[in-house]
Amino acid sequence: MRVLKVPYDRGGGIKSYGASFGPEAIEQQFRKFLWRCSEDGVSLPAVQFVDMMKRDGSPTNLKGVFAREVDAVLERNEFGLTVLSGDNSCSFFTVEGVASIFPSPHLVVLDAHPDLCNFYHHPHASWVRGLWEKKIVIPSKTFFFGIRDAEEVEMAYLKEKGAVVFSCDELSGIELSNVFFDLKTRNKINTASALILVVDIDVVDPSQAPGTGVLRAPGLDLRKVLRTVREFGRLPFPFKVGEITEVIPKAGNAMRPEHDKRDDPSNLTVLAAEAILREMIYQFSKNPA
Repeated sequence: MRVLKVPYDRGGGIKSYGASFGPEAIEQQFRKFLWRCSEDGVSLPAVQFVDMMKRDGSPTNLKGVFAREVDAVLERNEFGLTVLSGDNSCSFFTVEGVASIFPSPHLVVLDAHPDLCNFYHHPHASWVRGLWEKKIVIPSKTFFFGIRDAEEVEMAYLKEKGAVVFSCDELSGIELSNVFFDLKTRNKINTASALILVVDIDVVDPSQAPGTGVLRAPGLDLRKVLRTVREFGRLPFPFKVGEITEVIPKAGNAMRPEHDKRDDPSNLTVLAAEAILREMIYQFSKNPA
């Protein structure tokens, strides 16, 4: 499976500074333990990491880049790919590129924030709104998991558009199997097009992932995040894309101003991101048939 790296962090202002170091840190952590298999004892497929910024230089080129990558994956008879990005502004281009091949995909966002702000905010805070307004993704095929830190106008806009939302509080009191049973019985999931699942690491509780731009406690337990990835990965979408964003590792934290550090001396955030990446690779590389 291809793992595309987009080490860009200038779409989120100072909040995201240092996240450009996240993709490399996650790759290096992954490479330390190439022998690791899934928790049920299955070896992961071969993985190739590719730095897209070295190849194309600017995130504004990413729509075409991702469209070409999807075509290449399909030609190899593979079923998905994963992306390691800096800040969430990159996610817009991931979705835009994939949607040019698979129109009207399902977008699943695991995030503390819905990223539905007006455009006077930085792009990382408005990327989902941009996808809706450009009709690249429709709200009813957008699922939010773990939301707990939104502006009032964002929540009003979200409810107006009819997206599917499971807040952090709701998920803390319900089994995920019940969540997916509800989605299936209400015919909310249509597997005819692609799945794009974006995990902003701040969806995870800060005790397990403190190295990120905007911290908000309490958050989802990492195990619940992994199970959400697994449940969506098991569904028979013809193509699946996973993306992980907003990881600020030690090297990135060193670049931040002294008054706004994201200290993570135990490297927990990168460890959490590596676990999510492994789950995505394992689930998204399977034949959906």
